[in-house]
Order: sequence, then structure tokens, then C-alpha cells
Amino acid sequence: MKTPKIWAFLPFALFIGLFAMFAFGMWGNRVSKDTSPLIGQPAPTLQIFTIDNQIMDLVKYRGKPIIVNFFASWCAPCRAEHPSLLQIGHDESVVLIGIAYRDNPTNNRNYIEQLGNPFAQIGLDLQGAAGASFGLSGVPETYIIDKDGIIIYKHKGEITAGDVPKLIRIAVRGS
Repeated sequence: MKTPKIWAFLPFALFIGLFAMFAFGMWGNRVSKDTSPLIGQPAPTLQIFTIDNQIMDLVKYRGKPIIVNFFASWCAPCRAEHPSLLQIGHDESVVLIGIAYRDNPTNNRNYIEQLGNPFAQIGLDLQGAAGASFGLSGVPETYIIDKDGIIIYKHKGEITAGDVPKLIRIAVRGS
């Protein structure tokens, strides 16, 4: 009887190794979805135009907490979160800024006309540079900037009605 060579077990060992990497990726240690290396850092300076052809300037809102929401007209979760953004937009204790990420300006205008405008300003991030400066991983994504211009919180994904009081509380209290 022949003894099996060590090479015969190589495919099985490779399969086990790949399975272990997959399992760790699915259930292993993960970074919190709300973390960002920019938390505690000054908010990036934006060099983008607004939907009404002005230069976006977050500095003009210094002294008041700012909630910056990246969205797009083509994004289904953005549509789903829009009623929550309307609720935030009515709260006078914060300034809600929208940034249309890689979106067609005409589509964006139609989206806002259809669903309502909760934003104090809407920036057009046509090439994705503003999103990159914030470390955006996808839309929707929301950042809270305190009254001194420091990023204090990141919310990845859709904002639900239940998230609204928490986000406003974080913005107003600054932590």
C-alpha cells in the first residue's frame, strides 16, 4: 500500500485556511461603524459649489453645531432617511448641511423639489473630492461638527427617526 504524499493534503489545508479567514472576516473583531480617524480633528475645508452656484463655506456657521449629510438622488437609503433629515432641518439648535455626492445637479434639484429641502446649504461634490476629504465610505453618511469646527461624530448609513434625537443631542452637547 502506498503512503499518501504531503502534497495530497495541500488543497484541503488551503481550503481550511481560506475558510478561517472568511469566518474571521465575518465574525471577528470589527471596527465600530461610527469611527473615523477625523474625529477630534478640524473639519476639512470644502472647495465646492452649492446647488445655487455659491461657494460652500462651513466656517460661516462656526459657533453653531453643524450636521453634514452626504447623500445622492440615486441612493435608496438616502430617500428612506429623508423624512428624518426634514425633522433635523426643523431643529434650530443645529445647522444641517447636505452634500450631494457624485450626483447629477439636475437630478439632485429634482430630488430636493420632490422630497423637500431640509438643508441650510447643499454642496455639489461632483468628483467626490469633498467625500474623500471627510473619509466617506459611501452614502448616506453623516458627520457632526461642533461649534468650534471639530468633527465629533460620524454616523454611517441611513438616519432613522430613532437616530434624530441622539444626533441632535450629540451636536448640541458637543460629545
